[in-house]
Amino acid sequence: MELEGKTIILTGAARIGQNVAEFLKQKGVNLVITYFNSPEEAGPFGFGVKADLSKKEDVEKLVRSAKNKFGRLLRPTGKT
Repeated sequence: MELEGKTIILTGAARIGQNVAEFLKQKGVNLVITYFNSPEEAGPFGFGVKADLSKKEDVEKLVRSAKNKFGRLLRPTGKT
């Protein structure tokens, strides 16, 4: 699958997520990265959005923010 120009939400960029974020960024992906406390948790690889993923309203805000920033998201089926 070609990833360049696709928008993906990554739920955190610490530890393993940091390696995933770096890999995806190298592939030209638009990354939206969630953080819980501080924007620095999102790392330097993408657009950070504060979100508690256990809260429906935060998940909805996350999706809206991603769409507003990049226009659309890559759904798990690969369709946009």
